[in-house]
Amino acid sequence: MGGISAYERGFEVTSPHLLAPWEWGALPRGPASPWRELSGALPHIPSAMPLAAADILTLTPQGLYCPLGGFHVDPTRPVPRALITHGHSDHARAGHDAVLATDQTLAIMAVRYGEDFCRTRQMAPLHEAIRVGDVTVRFVPAGHV
Repeated sequence: MGGISAYERGFEVTSPHLLAPWEWGALPRGPASPWRELSGALPHIPSAMPLAAADILTLTPQGLYCPLGGFHVDPTRPVPRALITHGHSDHARAGHDAVLATDQTLAIMAVRYGEDFCRTRQMAPLHEAIRVGDVTVRFVPAGHV
């Protein structure tokens, strides 16, 4: 199995070209989900083309960015799509258009910042593979709250 994992941060990002593709699973399907809209919207990368780490995760002024998925991981500034790994204030910040996180992290953010901490939110079950653009993400326990 290939890919880039960051289990200590509470998530895993893996190139779908190294694994069998996954469906969205139990996540809501429909036009209201900004995460669903991104699926298939990015250019296809041939499976024979080797990927560099920067193809999957790269640093931007807003924070860690996944160009193949079109989202930031724990961004420090508001972004269109934010994958939030856990509820610490240095990871979970308000002001994003769309947030993908576990139900526990979403609850922490709502208590800390108010129910309107983002425009839309989507709950990601622990350990479930979720396809976002051209990558698969999986939330795993960060090992701390």
